[in-house]
Amino acid sequence: MTPATEVTPEPTWNYNDLVLFIFLAMVSIGAAQLLTYIAVSALHLSKAERPLALMPAQILLYVFLFVALFGILKLQYGRPFLESLAWVDFPFTALAPLALGFLLAFANGLASRLLQTPELDTPIQHLFDRRVTAIEFGVIGTTIGPLCEEFVFRGFIQPLFVRSLGPVVGIVITAALFGSLHLAQNGFAWQAGLVITFAGIAFGWMRQVSGSTRASTLMHSGYNFIVFVAAFSQTGNLTNK
Repeated sequence: MTPATEVTPEPTWNYNDLVLFIFLAMVSIGAAQLLTYIAVSALHLSKAERPLALMPAQILLYVFLFVALFGILKLQYGRPFLESLAWVDFPFTALAPLALGFLLAFANGLASRLLQTPELDTPIQHLFDRRVTAIEFGVIGTTIGPLCEEFVFRGFIQPLFVRSLGPVVGIVITAALFGSLHLAQNGFAWQAGLVITFAGIAFGWMRQVSGSTRASTLMHSGYNFIVFVAAFSQTGNLTNK
């Protein structure tokens, strides 16, 4: 692999663009939820079947977010999309971020136990009630999900904070936003938010030292893979279709 190189020394976008993106993201979330509600009503899905609509809705949200980022970077600034978000090579083997993602998942699992993170009844948990939704969740959560989240947080948001506040503060603030975003799907348990923030700091560190969101995405995917394997192993009802 060739060493990672940034398109420019600093992000060409600014905080006005971040505000615009947040607005577009909120509109996208609302649109995805509305379309999900319409689909659930039109298909007359029962409460037990509603998790089937969560993954298509999540993919739709990712598409909306990709379009928003593309509009800001490509249409407004004329910058190459992937390279602007640091989707570039990094100067070490791909196994390194994957392995670090595995180790981070085990470490965060231990931290979650030490923090006595409560097990709450959340929609995410019900994705494991059926084999189909569990597999969909696992595939998306180790591929498209990490890619989109790394583009947004470590590719788009983190460079702004790093430029303004320095690497340490920039990484921590971005990670705190990352952890906060995941609170709702974890029943607003502060322990879960803290553990995910720790993961975000690690992903941000990888992005900073490698200069590549490709590296942080691999680390994120490795982390999620172990998390999903652990969730699958603890679920005894994956025999349902």
